[in-house]
Amino acid sequence: MGKRRVVSSEIEAAPTLPILLPASAHQSDPISWGSSPELYSADALKKVATRKHGRTDEFEKRLMGIWWALGRPVPYLFKTADGVLRSLDAGCLGFLLNRERPEIDVIEKDGYVSAVTPIGDLTVRYELVRDRLIAEVNARR
Repeated sequence: MGKRRVVSSEIEAAPTLPILLPASAHQSDPISWGSSPELYSADALKKVATRKHGRTDEFEKRLMGIWWALGRPVPYLFKTADGVLRSLDAGCLGFLLNRERPEIDVIEKDGYVSAVTPIGDLTVRYELVRDRLIAEVNARR
């Protein structure tokens, strides 16, 4: 399948999550924003793996905060409480998926990633800062 641009009906159908995301510490936000995101198949994510660096670390923390705040898989494409369209970064997802022991479980719909669930070491790594990570994405802060 590879990758493809999101169509307008998918943007309209993107769920609005009860979260807000602080400004990224990086020039390229690890939870992307923009009006024309791309969808990826799980196989395509296996080809975009990156090395871990500060941006990946920020992504992991935000993903965990969102997952804990929602209590369910994190949609790949979503809107924040203020209506901003966001999507999970393919490179960061690829890094987590391609670990010796994968750290996300990918949920696909129609051949493309629709949501992810943190698993394994990722869920343990940030447990001590769980409350802080939830607070950082909480829309009621």
